[in-house]
Amino acid sequence: MTNAQNSILLSKVHKKGEFKEGGEASKLGFPLSYSFESSYSFFADLCVEIWEHAVQHNLRTFDIEIKKAQLKGLKISSSVLLVDESQDMDQCQVDWINQQKQFGTHVYFVGDMAQCIYGFRGAKSKVSSSYAYYYGFVIPSLC
Repeated sequence: MTNAQNSILLSKVHKKGEFKEGGEASKLGFPLSYSFESSYSFFADLCVEIWEHAVQHNLRTFDIEIKKAQLKGLKISSSVLLVDESQDMDQCQVDWINQQKQFGTHVYFVGDMAQCIYGFRGAKSKVSSSYAYYYGFVIPSLC
């Protein structure tokens, strides 16, 4: 479920007054003491628990390994980095690629912003191009 869908769901739950025993929010796992505003901390706390579980049990997925690389600031041993299918990058990946500039790496993006297929895992072509622009990467237009 996307952040927008979560927000819509929480908004509907809040409007119905379902933060009560047996209500919809209760069925979703929200403690009775939670309100609409504190539901955000519920998700943040849950993310921390999931991350700690993944690290403790040495779970390995593509997203977990990329997040670890970003957090550790791992260097990609290369003087030039060509990022193909850049429209499918999420914020974590763009941030990690940006970290490579501090090592003197020249970074180039290649991709078609109209062909983003990894939206389900956070990739947004317009957002990726905005990150690239923000971080000072050049994205040439072919049209």
